[in-house]
Amino acid sequence: MVRSIEALSFLSFLNDFHLSEIVKKLPPSANAVFKVLTFEKLVATLDGLELAKTLVFILMEQQISSGRTVSKKKLFFFWR
Repeated sequence: MVRSIEALSFLSFLNDFHLSEIVKKLPPSANAVFKVLTFEKLVATLDGLELAKTLVFILMEQQISSGRTVSKKKLFFFWR
């Protein structure tokens, strides 16, 4: 249950930073995973974990390249 709530927070966070723009920058292998991703797979599989890491990496690159930052308070990783 906790991971589900954290995953929802993570998706909401990504949406605040224009998830559609982040997804456009996914490498082909991650894009293939994203296309078949379900909430269950995001929360409970290694593919979901790896995709989440990739999305955060792209977000951070996007923010740094535009001279913006992401507050550590706002950046919440749901994997442990």
